[in-house]
Amino acid sequence: MVKVVKKAIKKSTIVESGTAAKTQVAASDLPRKTIQECLAVARPIHETYAAKSVSWDEIAAGMNRGALTPVMKYLIWGTQAYGLIIKDGDNYKLTETAKKIFTPESEVEKRENLIKAITIPTILSRFYTDYNGKFLPEGEFFDNILFIQCLYCPEICPTSL
Repeated sequence: MVKVVKKAIKKSTIVESGTAAKTQVAASDLPRKTIQECLAVARPIHETYAAKSVSWDEIAAGMNRGALTPVMKYLIWGTQAYGLIIKDGDNYKLTETAKKIFTPESEVEKRENLIKAITIPTILSRFYTDYNGKFLPEGEFFDNILFIQCLYCPEICPTSL
């Protein structure tokens, strides 16, 4: 079976389509899936496969999903973007950050590693550092801040944050 995997665009770019410009944001900059959804991808690797290197198909089977569905692709790409799994040849394995999230020595260690994972994607990292300990802007102001400061794509941002 031949598996074709398209790589994400590395940088945020603006694409002209017709009359309107459209911003494209790389999955590594802003994953389309939340950290909770991506932890659900890494959990079977930890629990079922004892953190060993596993294939894309094995990850999908561990989640009871189809291997080549668009949802599964975004889940795995998001899990990579958060630094929870890394490529190991044709397979994937857990990172130390993911291992420390699933088997922490304390709740503080778990929280620190969750924050570490969330701040790996560049847009989320920038947003976290700008608003760490501050009140978040509300409603349309929140969207404006993200658009101006983080060059985000309105079509995908609400699904990520």
